Amino acid sequence: MIRRRAILGSLVALSCLVSLEVRAETKRNTPPFSRFKVMLGGILNDTVPFDVPFIIHGDVKESVTHVRLRIAKLPEGTNCAVIPGTGYGAVSRVEATEWTQRDYEDRGLAVPGDLATVNLKQFEFLIEPLQPHALYCFLFQTEPGEPLSPAQVSLLAARLPAGYQAFLRARNDTRDVDDKDIEGLRQQLIASLFNTIPFEGFVPRQNSVFDPAAPPELVSQQFKTMAAASLGEHINVIRGLRALEGLLDPQAFSAKVKRWQTWLPAARELFSSRAAALPAQERADLKYVTSLQGDAISNLLRGAAEQSSGDLLTEVWQPDAGLPPPPAGGYQPSSPCPNSGELRFRCAQLDQAIATLDRVTALFARERSADKASLTAIQDTLDDLRETKIELLDIQHAVNQRDALIREHIKMLEGSVFADIFTLVPTMGNLDTRRSWYISADTGLALAPFIEEVFPYVGSNIYFRAVNKEAPPGPFLTRFSALLGFTWTDLKKAGQRQPLYGEDGMLVVGGGLRFSNTIRLNGGLLLFKGVDPNPLVDKTRLEYTPFFSISADVDIGGMIEGMFGKPPTPGALGAVAPQK
Repeated sequence: MIRRRAILGSLVALSCLVSLEVRAETKRNTPPFSRFKVMLGGILNDTVPFDVPFIIHGDVKESVTHVRLRIAKLPEGTNCAVIPGTGYGAVSRVEATEWTQRDYEDRGLAVPGDLATVNLKQFEFLIEPLQPHALYCFLFQTEPGEPLSPAQVSLLAARLPAGYQAFLRARNDTRDVDDKDIEGLRQQLIASLFNTIPFEGFVPRQNSVFDPAAPPELVSQQFKTMAAASLGEHINVIRGLRALEGLLDPQAFSAKVKRWQTWLPAARELFSSRAAALPAQERADLKYVTSLQGDAISNLLRGAAEQSSGDLLTEVWQPDAGLPPPPAGGYQPSSPCPNSGELRFRCAQLDQAIATLDRVTALFARERSADKASLTAIQDTLDDLRETKIELLDIQHAVNQRDALIREHIKMLEGSVFADIFTLVPTMGNLDTRRSWYISADTGLALAPFIEEVFPYVGSNIYFRAVNKEAPPGPFLTRFSALLGFTWTDLKKAGQRQPLYGEDGMLVVGGGLRFSNTIRLNGGLLLFKGVDPNPLVDKTRLEYTPFFSISADVDIGGMIEGMFGKPPTPGALGAVAPQK
């Protein structure tokens, strides 16, 4: 009897100790909500509940208007310092307010003794259930923030050119600038600043040019004026490119191609009849122009390489500082070509084609002066090439103007970055839900049908994942556990079975499913010593029989805490609900 009681006491004590350990980790997690106070600006490293909602609250300076929170689940072996911004969930943002005595009382919190004089505000977040056995990074940020440092200003300003160009690349039609274009550019610039660095904690001043929610009519007139100028010059570039490619007036471009083809038969006849008698330069020029086919002619009229694939020139971005602005009468065919940029090779090729066709025109005037129609057509083609070069120079000038306007606008915006953008004050830390397997005490009544016995037992339930008993049963592993226990009533039967230990102790092993917070259905095996029916044989063997039971999954740790006067956990929110 003493041995049986000692074993019973040991197992119950073991269950109590394990329950107390788990209970200590979740003791604040009493329905409907558990509360955690965090100290922003300090080191956050705590254990939080899982499988249930809970509340985080804290104090901030009186100057703080709002608090933001982002949560990231960390992969194993990482920490908050290395997790990428994409790993965080959506931001929760709550207002910081000064709690009154009623606010503290509604939340079941102690009222500060210096409530009337303390210069602090309060905030709270309702956190949705987290996963067990996981590490989370909580990133708090307070608004309105602080002025940017010079390094932060440089970091943000460096992103403006790419955002500007991204918008202009997408804006490739020739319609005039309207208010939607200006607002679209503003939103693109905002995205280039904030979307690519989502958790640096930069926020705009309300109704500033960088505030995405600012009404367009409130945006500064200076921004509108400069945006309209750069967008207008961009449209000039697009129109020039389309004119160069023959897209604005396809019929006029087709007429240029037909004009060229009008004098080609005469040029070929001249080459066939007079090539041997011509000087080498004239013979080479005439051979070149007579060898051209339809695609090569179209390419030259667009200023493209003869053998190009026919792809249209739709973008030009590189300025050429060496190109002078157009004179009063505009650019001339004799004007110098750009020294850099995407158009300089086209311009050089046009100069070469113009010089070649100019010599061929002189040859025609000398050798075929009577063929007035062919001579007029070749002179018109020469004028077409000269017009193409002027169009190309106009495009390069528009590119230069656009680049200068963009630079000037970005310089103005860089000054606004310091004045209109603030950096949030961050607090980041690890909050985890790591738990070992959950073990609880189990007591129930079992039925062993094959031996026709009903008996009570006590034991321990071993769950193979963390279990929060404040949460209702959910996934399979929150319900299932292994069972190890023993009986203490007399189940002996002469000639059939004997206890494994003591006077009547037998073991029960098996498993079960939790159907509520406490009620479980179990099944398994009852282990005992089998007795040989021959009274002359006194050897025993280990035998078993199936059993089924209903039991109570008891949190003995919580019961003991209550017996020793554990203070009640604060209740749910009262007058003010947490904002998400």
